Amino acid sequence: MASGGGSSLVPCVCWVPKGASKENPDKVELSQEELQELMMKEAQEQMRGLDVSQKKEGEEGAGVERSVEEEYNLSQYSSDESGGEGEKMTGAGMGNGLAGLAYFASNDSDPYITLKNPPPEDNEEDDFKILSTENLLIVGRADDEFSSVEVHVFSDDDFHCYCHHEILLTSFPLAMEWMDFDPGEPDKKGSYLVVGMMTPGIEVWDLDLVDGLEPILTLGPSTLDLAMKSSRKSKKKKKGGGDSGASGDSGEGHSDAVLGLAWNSIVRTALASCSADKTVRIWDMCGPKCVLTLPHPDKVQCLQWHPYDPQLLATGAYDGRVRLFNCVASQNKTREWKLDGEVERLLWNHLKPDHLLASTDGHTVHCLDRNADSAVFQIHAHTDAICDLSLSCYMPGLLVTASTDDTIKFWDIQVLVFAVTSNFSSYPPHVPKIPPLRKYVEPLSKCTSLSIYIHLRMINPCSYSADPCTW
Repeated sequence: MASGGGSSLVPCVCWVPKGASKENPDKVELSQEELQELMMKEAQEQMRGLDVSQKKEGEEGAGVERSVEEEYNLSQYSSDESGGEGEKMTGAGMGNGLAGLAYFASNDSDPYITLKNPPPEDNEEDDFKILSTENLLIVGRADDEFSSVEVHVFSDDDFHCYCHHEILLTSFPLAMEWMDFDPGEPDKKGSYLVVGMMTPGIEVWDLDLVDGLEPILTLGPSTLDLAMKSSRKSKKKKKGGGDSGASGDSGEGHSDAVLGLAWNSIVRTALASCSADKTVRIWDMCGPKCVLTLPHPDKVQCLQWHPYDPQLLATGAYDGRVRLFNCVASQNKTREWKLDGEVERLLWNHLKPDHLLASTDGHTVHCLDRNADSAVFQIHAHTDAICDLSLSCYMPGLLVTASTDDTIKFWDIQVLVFAVTSNFSSYPPHVPKIPPLRKYVEPLSKCTSLSIYIHLRMINPCSYSADPCTW
C-alpha cells in the first residue's frame, strides 16, 4: 500500500470482540510538568543510544557523556525571550520522537491557535464512541519513518470502518494478540493489546486509553534497556574486551525478534511468546515474569494454546516440525510431527479439539491428531506459502486459507471439498499479498453472502443459499 511519497506495510492484524471495549475510551491529558518530564525521559533514551565512549577534544581516557541539560540547553527553557509558555517544547535536537509531538498543554496556551474552542465537527462525538455491536480491527503498520498500531472501528451492519486512534511503536510490529486480562487488577477485565516486534521486548497497551504515550507493561528488555546494553558493549570493545554474544535463554526475556504470541483464555494469567532466539516463553502476567522456557533447535514463528486443555501448547518452527507441549508436566514435550516445510500457522479445530491444523511454506495444510503420530489428512491448497488459517465458528467445517500466491480459498474440511477462491493479484508487489484472517469469518446464518474484511477491502467471493453445502 503506497502512502504519500513512501510505502506502508501491514504485517499483522487482529480482532477485538464486540462489547469488550469501553463505550467512551479514556483520554490522556498531560500537565505542563508532565510534558517536560516526558521530554527529559526521551532525551535520556536518545543520549544513552549514542556512543557514550566518544572522547571530548583535549581529554584523555574514556569519553565523558554530556548531561541531558547541556545537550538540549534545558536550563534555559523558562528564560527564552522569543516565545511564550511551552514554545521551547519543540526545541531543536528533540528529534522526531513522542516528545516533539507535545507542543502545548492546551489550546489556551498555544498563541498560534486563535479559535480556542472550535465547534465540534459533525458526528465527532459519535465516532469516538465504540458501540457494543461494533468490532475493533487492530492493524499493525510499518511506514518508512515509524511504526504504529491503528485501532479501527468496524460495524458489520453497514460494513463501515474508520480509524479511531493510533498508537506509536518503537519498532516494526510482527505479532499481535488481544487479551481481557488486566495485569494491574487481575479481578477485573479490560481490553489490552500485546505486541511483539523486531526488538526482544513485548509491549502491552491499554486499548481503552486514547493518546497513550507508553505501554502499561513491557515483558523483557525495553528499548532503553537495549540502548544501555549496546553502549556497554561498545565501551567494552573499545577497551579491548570480548563480546560473548546474545544468549537464547537470558533470564530477562527474549534476545531476538518476537514472532508469535498466544494468550490463554482459560488460564487468563498465562501468555506464550515465540522468538527468533529459538525459544518459547510462558509468562505469568500477574508478576509479570517468565515462568517457563521451552528451547527449540530452530526459530519458532507460531504457537497456539489448546482451546479446552489449557496446559497444552502447540508450536511450529523453521525446522518444519510441530511440537506439542504439556506445560505443567515434568517432561514438557508430548508429541512431534515432521511436515513438508517451515510451519507458517497453527490452528486448533474448536469443533474437533483433538485436531490441529498446520500450514507450511510447502503449500500444504496438515490436519494432525494429538493422539496419533500420522496426519489425519493433507490438502495441497496453494501454489505458494500458506500464511494464515481461519475456521468459522458458525458453519462447521468451513476453513479459509490465505497464501502469498495472491489467493484466499474456502474449504469444507468435513468432506474435503474445495468451495471457492478469490484472487488478489491486483495488490502492489511490495505489499504482503494476504494479511492474516485470524479469528474472524462472517456468520453465514446472518447474511446473504460470505463477506470477509481483508486489508481494509470488502470482497464477496461467493453467494450462499439456504443449503450450506450449496455454493
